[in-house]
Amino acid sequence: MTNCPTNSCRRTFTERNVMKSAARFLLCCLPLWLALRAGAQGDYPPTLLWRISGAGLNADSYLWGTIHLQDRRVFAFTDSLYYFLDQTRAFAMELDPERAGAELLPFMLAQDTSAFVYTVLPDSVFRKLGPVLERALNKPARTVRRKEAWLYAQLRPYRRRRPDDMEQPMDLYLQQLARRGGKPVLGIEDLSDQFNLEEVLSGPFDTQGILDSEESVRAQTEQLTQLYLRQDLAGIERLSYGDSSEFVRKLLRRNRKMAVRMDSIARRQPTFFAIGAGHLPGPEGVLALLRRRGFSVTPVLGGRPIEPRTER
Repeated sequence: MTNCPTNSCRRTFTERNVMKSAARFLLCCLPLWLALRAGAQGDYPPTLLWRISGAGLNADSYLWGTIHLQDRRVFAFTDSLYYFLDQTRAFAMELDPERAGAELLPFMLAQDTSAFVYTVLPDSVFRKLGPVLERALNKPARTVRRKEAWLYAQLRPYRRRRPDDMEQPMDLYLQQLARRGGKPVLGIEDLSDQFNLEEVLSGPFDTQGILDSEESVRAQTEQLTQLYLRQDLAGIERLSYGDSSEFVRKLLRRNRKMAVRMDSIARRQPTFFAIGAGHLPGPEGVLALLRRRGFSVTPVLGGRPIEPRTER
């Protein structure tokens, strides 16, 4: 690092690493926040693990519905999950964290020149939002820009951690296990499927994610966690389809693309797929869409729960 003062270089290096960590974490955060904001119920067995077979596959693949949390309670996977993760030859998640993180990092590192929040909202709305932003970000509300406010809203459900929380969200935990097993990690989606960065800076500004009280955010997160612990796909379906037509439109578009990509990946090699549980249920959910593509998609029931970090 020639021609660079030591302290300056260290500071730049540290900032980049912090932003890289934040970018990777944000890739797992947003799907949960969208689920909390949503509002068709099927009949499903109590499992989040499904076998994908037939349609000319040489070997079975498996699909696990994840939740984008670090709450230790949701990490008590069954021995069946560990077994099938071992048996498959590849691991596929919504986004490849390395590739997507590299794409998101420039956005995170770039100087924030987005519009000031107060310039894009009616005065009556900003009068409600301003005090919340000041308390949350510890700065005058009129100096808060759109990007900063958006990042705060997306990361908000994760700011209060339990003492025994896992070090990383479930998706990244499973990715780590797969890498230890020597499996390639694949991304099912593209970053643009989840993040419209242009819209973040210039589209409609969503105030609700900031105005919701801390108690409300915690209650909604706990509600989703309890549904997940019960492996209640019908309940998760109810939360994944609400009165937001834009949310449902985006969810269904992502489901369709996931099903197509998963079809292609499974034909290349037996794969363990891990996607948000909200994508599984419903007449236009990934389970139904894979069946329409000719696959047999069957539940994997039973298994012995294993506490996380327990040696197998």
